[in-house]
Amino acid sequence: MVKTGCKGLIGSGGIGSGIFFELEGNPTLGRNESRLGVLSDARDFCKLHIICHYIAVLMRSDSADKSSFQTVAIGRVGRDETGRGMVRMMKETGMDTSLVKETENAATLFSVCFQYPDSSGGNITTARSASSLLTQEDIRQAEPLCKEFGLQGIALAAPEVPLECRLELLKMAAEYGMKRFCAFNSAELNEPVAVECIRHTNYIAMNRDEAETLTGENCAQDRLDDFLELVRERLLAINPDIRILVTLGSSGSYGFENGAWEFTPCARVEPKSTAGAGDATLAGIIIATACGLPFILPGRKRRKNLAETPLETACDFAALLASLSVLSMDTINLATTPAKLAVHSRGLRLKLSSEIESLLE
Repeated sequence: MVKTGCKGLIGSGGIGSGIFFELEGNPTLGRNESRLGVLSDARDFCKLHIICHYIAVLMRSDSADKSSFQTVAIGRVGRDETGRGMVRMMKETGMDTSLVKETENAATLFSVCFQYPDSSGGNITTARSASSLLTQEDIRQAEPLCKEFGLQGIALAAPEVPLECRLELLKMAAEYGMKRFCAFNSAELNEPVAVECIRHTNYIAMNRDEAETLTGENCAQDRLDDFLELVRERLLAINPDIRILVTLGSSGSYGFENGAWEFTPCARVEPKSTAGAGDATLAGIIIATACGLPFILPGRKRRKNLAETPLETACDFAALLASLSVLSMDTINLATTPAKLAVHSRGLRLKLSSEIESLLE
């Protein structure tokens, strides 16, 4: 059992599956373009499932043992084999799926992912799925748990369910003093309800495209400081106390807290697929926060390599977990275990803080 001051996490977001196409050619798909691709054997999963899989596995959740860290999912699936299969997988990790409902009115969420030869990629996700039918009443079913977890609880508002439901979870969690994390897709970031979500969260995670949508500017390497300043200004105008994570793929990530940014390099690995890496990163931030690690260490000397200094922060641990996630073609690296992550860190010659070593024992 992981020794932590947190009782558990309550998360809402998309639950579903999908397929992968390996595209021919690296140029970005055009609006009117048709392109050949190979249908891959890789498995795709949706946002809440990806994030909570890593949390449940690495925090050793056991829904039957309430003394363990609880990973509780709120969502909807269709009354179909895809939905039942996803729920079975989630239960097998120790996740509590009692608040995941079946609906007859829509099929389980489904995504078509595409990957370029350079391992980057994206996805198209169904808009009218079971996940889109999640209601605020569904969210309120978790209020007794929010009250039970209180200051020792964490809430996650992930994409692929209605923004109104995510806002309901964040506001309800705030009433009981829970730490709150959120993420968005690019299309919804500037929606008024998304702005309200940002106002009611403690942490926000976004990738390059989402940050560019937020600011309306391109993230150019030679103007990166200016770009991050725009991100900071935009978000702090909404929520002055927010912590920010901006992931830039192989260029690493930037964490912001209390007026300062810190750069976290990527671990040096040969990725099989970067799909799902952002979700693994957010999972890493949540896990490390639950274990009491600081978000960033802004006074630390800027690193060129993750191995230059011991891993001590939530952003450090997130980079480690993401580097393992990309070694799988699936959007969840299903081989992930605490022991596997420990072996991976030794292979990268990383020094771990005592808190991270304890987590991975």
